[in-house]
Amino acid sequence: MWNKLSEGITSLFFIALFALVAWGWVLNIIAIAHTEHVTGMTIIRAIGIFLFPLGAIFGWFF
Repeated sequence: MWNKLSEGITSLFFIALFALVAWGWVLNIIAIAHTEHVTGMTIIRAIGIFLFPLGAIFGWFF
């Protein structure tokens, strides 16, 4: 019983983690869409569109 419960909790954790990472990536795209001029951060965010983990981090924290 505990094994099934721990598998379920682990699955929910990874699904939630993936959802948060995906939303950070979307926030990165939204930030690029609202940019009026190109800066170094805009270029890094554009690279983050193609490098999913980088885009997720920049979407949430910068």
